[in-house]
Amino acid sequence: MILRSSKFVFKRIVRDITSLGILFIMPLVLITILGMISDDALNQNLGIPMVDSVALSIILAFQLFAGFYTLELIKHDLLGARKWRLKSLPIAINRYMFSIILVTTIYGGLQSYVITHYTRIIYGVTWGNQGRLILGIILISFVVQVMYLNLALSLDNYKSMERSATTIALLSMLFGGVWFQLPDNIVLNFMGTYGNPYSLAQNVLLYVMKNQVTYEGMISIGIYVLLAGGLLVLSEFRGRRLF
Repeated sequence: MILRSSKFVFKRIVRDITSLGILFIMPLVLITILGMISDDALNQNLGIPMVDSVALSIILAFQLFAGFYTLELIKHDLLGARKWRLKSLPIAINRYMFSIILVTTIYGGLQSYVITHYTRIIYGVTWGNQGRLILGIILISFVVQVMYLNLALSLDNYKSMERSATTIALLSMLFGGVWFQLPDNIVLNFMGTYGNPYSLAQNVLLYVMKNQVTYEGMISIGIYVLLAGGLLVLSEFRGRRLF
């Protein structure tokens, strides 16, 4: 039943051309432009070439916003007028929500993975072991989608969901040093390393790109796995109470 509903969700999500343009085409365009003006200098903060850091930051930034796939589906199917029709279907609502997470995780992750290949071919970006890369991207995508699912189940209207999701994504990028480095102090250093989804995801993929075991990478993977499990349980609990 989950596979059947997943096919239904997939058919709907691939028809969303607007989201595809924003979350897939736009990062390709930005990487193409910024890649051309990036030099071969080393990014001292990340320890990788500038063109690699540009590709990494853009992919992760747009991955944070890929949760809007889940938000849109939840909005139309479970929080709008259509929810009464869905409740009449021979499938539990929590299983349908799992189908949404399954499809959006794979769909969003696949888009990021395709972009990594584009950057590798065009600019020679080093992404390391492909198996680890796929696992890392899927883990990041899953956490983002479940995070957005919890927002949808916690707030009453779509505007609040949208603003909260955008705020979380932008604050994560701010603490992650996407635009500029924050002042050097203990609290901000912790927030910029482990205290937000962007930095955790960056640590995970840097662990793959550098092809070496790093303290930050291992801790970030552990936090992400715990976060994924916790958010999944929380969404199951909230979903049962709401529906």
